[in-house]
Amino acid sequence: MYIINFMLTHVKKNDVFSYLFWTDWAVGEAKVARANLDGSDVKTLISNDSIEWPNGLAVDYIAERLYWVDARHDYIASCDLHGNNIKKVIKNDVSIAIKLFIC
Repeated sequence: MYIINFMLTHVKKNDVFSYLFWTDWAVGEAKVARANLDGSDVKTLISNDSIEWPNGLAVDYIAERLYWVDARHDYIASCDLHGNNIKKVIKNDVSIAIKLFIC
């Protein structure tokens, strides 16, 4: 069974980058990914043992960072728009994580 969330976004900087971001909760294959708006250049940004239920996405357009919530491991993390520089923002407090992405 696949559970997929997605977010369509448009990021500007010198050139125009347009991406579709999504999460996939597939058992053993959970990931955060992106593609160009025409579906080309699909890239897995995050896919490792520390991600299991990525279910919330947000883009910080100023800092050019992508944020997600992992409800299984109870954390909020972020990376740049290329999947690098991963940082855990909040850990072990899922109630804060859910409120952050609903607001």
